[in-house]
Amino acid sequence: MLRSYEAIYDHGQLRWLNDAPKETPLKVIVTVVEEAKTATPEPTRKRRRPPPELAGMMRVVNVEDNLVEPAIPE
Repeated sequence: MLRSYEAIYDHGQLRWLNDAPKETPLKVIVTVVEEAKTATPEPTRKRRRPPPELAGMMRVVNVEDNLVEPAIPE
């Protein structure tokens, strides 16, 4: 059965951070946890807008559904 304990390994010694295991000697498997690096924030996305030359060529027909249709019938 595997049990987890937190410890600091320093110069060949384990220093237990919480309660140490009661049994001795113990077979251990050591997993090294690297310090988390500071996450870089994602760049904020700019809101896309249609080019000015399309102004007046579309109109919103249903605000709730955000449906758009051409103002000039094809």
